[in-house]
Amino acid sequence: MIKKESITKKGMNNYHLIPYPRKIKENTGFFCGNIGDSVAAYLDGGSEKIRFAPDSSFGQDEYRLDITGNGAVITAGSEKAKLYGAVTLGQLVRQFGEKIPCLTIEDSPLASIRMVQICIGQVNAEFRRDWFVRFIRKMAELKITHIGIYFEWNFRFPSVPHLNNPHYPDRADMEYVQREASKYGIIIVPEFAFMGHSKDLLELEGYADIRECDKGASRETETHYDSLCLTHPKTRVLIERIINDICDIFTGDLVHIGGDEVGHIGECAMCKKRKEEVGTMGLYLDFIEFVAELLSKKGKKTCIWGDMLLMLSDGSPFWEGCDCEPAFRAAAIERLRALKDRIVIFDWWYNGVNKASIDFFRGLGLQVVACTSSNGCYVSS
Repeated sequence: MIKKESITKKGMNNYHLIPYPRKIKENTGFFCGNIGDSVAAYLDGGSEKIRFAPDSSFGQDEYRLDITGNGAVITAGSEKAKLYGAVTLGQLVRQFGEKIPCLTIEDSPLASIRMVQICIGQVNAEFRRDWFVRFIRKMAELKITHIGIYFEWNFRFPSVPHLNNPHYPDRADMEYVQREASKYGIIIVPEFAFMGHSKDLLELEGYADIRECDKGASRETETHYDSLCLTHPKTRVLIERIINDICDIFTGDLVHIGGDEVGHIGECAMCKKRKEEVGTMGLYLDFIEFVAELLSKKGKKTCIWGDMLLMLSDGSPFWEGCDCEPAFRAAAIERLRALKDRIVIFDWWYNGVNKASIDFFRGLGLQVVACTSSNGCYVSS
């Protein structure tokens, strides 16, 4: 039933909605009663008080939520947009209880990738299916589109039995998580470390020969190794096997291969000749191109952290005192620009988004995800 009251005008900030919709129109009256769990209603195809209406004239992720004295109608351009409307309604139910203002809300996302990252590598957090199911539901309530799982090397790759730690997640875990995520239109993005941050792999005796070592050091005796040798044929064989595993297990179109904080590039005898020809960033891009080609053939895009590539920005403003190899810079930038349809840059910072770095990447025609970094128990936002 509708109760004829007008909404007190205190500005649109009275509505606790995340993310905030593009447009809210306040109408006269309230819906009074128990409207129920709107997300559950979405999963069930509707309820007595919540109706879903598809409309092909709407954009893919666009919806309109109409709350009247009789209940709610969510008109949407896709299944995902129906869910977003249901999530907005659920937030209003949590705020107003059984007396919800009559509103018309129109919304569509500002960004195509709205992602959170969970880290189980580095901090060695144990994977738990039940926790992930609860987390997925909570992220759906914030209209998250992607969840990145940062494994680093903490994953049981079928083709790399040496890493088969029983505490690492495996294919069955990921298939389970992806089924749950798909209910809410969320895509799981696997995140690995194919260049730096590879200590867990390279500490194993069988992989000593693909360590990139310090200048003049031996692969076998070097104790600070955390980077793969990017030119070693065995590295390429290993990565190709792992990519085949990943593409067989993960159904989304994004695969994150890391690429941040690569401590050693082009220092071993095998890499030096190629480095003399193309420079440090040329060696780095050799490997990115190799991986992007493999993933592209599988219908997937390669995601990389952007910090190393910022050495190519004009005058290297992001790497104070760093030699950006001006003799190789122009060629490397053109190679990076040529990857624009196959890679996505994740531009990470510990202390918030950096517009200058985003502008650099976008100026090359690259798709950019602006992100801050979380590490263990602290997070910046």
